[in-house]
Amino acid sequence: MDQPEILISMVDKCSLESKGDFMKWYFLLLSLFAAWRVTHLLQAEDGPFEIIYRLRRILGNSLLGKMMDCFNCLSIWISIPFGYFLGNSLMEKILLWLALSGGSIILERITTTKNLVGK
Repeated sequence: MDQPEILISMVDKCSLESKGDFMKWYFLLLSLFAAWRVTHLLQAEDGPFEIIYRLRRILGNSLLGKMMDCFNCLSIWISIPFGYFLGNSLMEKILLWLALSGGSIILERITTTKNLVGK
């Protein structure tokens, strides 16, 4: 291999690695928004055709019903599958699970009008 071929090989390798890193961040961000969206839907919305409202009413004051009233509690459970499919090792899966739940809670606090100063 002469020098130009080595240089081209190095550039190709770097571009592939950066695409892989970009995709990791892309899926992390998508997972964060998806976890927040599903959690918010189950906790604060009625859903299409009031399906979520009916489910919440059926569950009432049971453990699952109370969990659906608590955004923080619900985000922990909703984040599990996202962390599981996004992570590679067991440690990554656990850290992503908790990070996605925490990120969902932060997004909820940012987007909730009752938390705005002066309101």
